[in-house]
Amino acid sequence: MDLALLRASDFPFSFRRAWRTSSAIGLRGTVSHTADSPRSLRFDLRIDPADLYLRKVETGWAGRLSVWYNAFGSDGWNEPGSQGPVDLRLTQAQYEAALRDGLAFQQVLNVNASAKMVRAMVVDEELGSIGSITIVVEK
Repeated sequence: MDLALLRASDFPFSFRRAWRTSSAIGLRGTVSHTADSPRSLRFDLRIDPADLYLRKVETGWAGRLSVWYNAFGSDGWNEPGSQGPVDLRLTQAQYEAALRDGLAFQQVLNVNASAKMVRAMVVDEELGSIGSITIVVEK
């Protein structure tokens, strides 16, 4: 969604729901407050490995992805941040579990206290496909 349109519409109905996705990569996620700080949020993300380019290798399955996070607050969207690309190396058992449950990623985010939404963006570094999920922060 165009950021100017998002600001102009003052959060359309679809953004008031618990979550929203835009994806070539299937994502599920939750956001929860941590006990550490009112500015800390834990983002639990599940990625559908069927939407990633995972190639069969001798020891199982391999791929490469990046996960980016950002938050929307009173000043708009902040700059996305990432820990950098992740090289996936899955055994056959891990791959089968991921197909069943999703690939799990957790990240604690330090956000402005005015954060209303957080977004995770996943990039398949092999295909260039992207998935995103935006979740409303419950106060």
